[in-house]
Amino acid sequence: MVITAQRQGETVRDYACRIIKENIVTMELKPGSLVSETELAKELGVSRTPVREALIQLGKNGMVETFPQRGTKVSLIDTDSVNESRFYRLVIEKALVQEICNNCNEDDLFPLNENLHKQLFCLETKNVHKIVEADNEFHKLLFVIANKNRSYDALNDIFTQFDRVRYLSAENFNMEATVSEHKALYEAMKNKENEKADKIIVEHLSRYKEDMQELKNKYPEYFK
Repeated sequence: MVITAQRQGETVRDYACRIIKENIVTMELKPGSLVSETELAKELGVSRTPVREALIQLGKNGMVETFPQRGTKVSLIDTDSVNESRFYRLVIEKALVQEICNNCNEDDLFPLNENLHKQLFCLETKNVHKIVEADNEFHKLLFVIANKNRSYDALNDIFTQFDRVRYLSAENFNMEATVSEHKALYEAMKNKENEKADKIIVEHLSRYKEDMQELKNKYPEYFK
């Protein structure tokens, strides 16, 4: 597992939940793999109680499944959940893009431009996880620029299944197309080209279907 430091003000339970979830999303903990409460507690340097509580919460969110006498496993990727997650993202981000086109100026979009430079650097260094992190940041910035931060926080758990597919895609496919689409979306919003921006975000969030079919063929054991 990849383990980062506990954040200021973060409870031990929330810390355990965040780290386990991050490792599931980034595919460090593979779909279908067994997770041991004792081993997780040891790796995180905490007692078993917050880990147990974290696994209960992650079970409610569909990230892990507990089986009597068999232990706890990382949930397989549920295609229906991925499609539902993508539906939410598409509906909401289409609205965000239109709001940004209508109400924001080039200065407001400056963080997106900075993020694009970060994405290009990650491409050059071939750092897969950093590319996806920058990708996530780009989409989060749409919420921030449109002043919809709380909406992003509320929907974060819904996006999780979709994010697992995105990390797996980044490990298997060239991300240049993703970065190019982000750049085109930025330019369309900057130039207030509403229809063009709408078309780009729809195509961008629809390309996962082809990727997911290839991933299911390559990693059938990861999917329900």
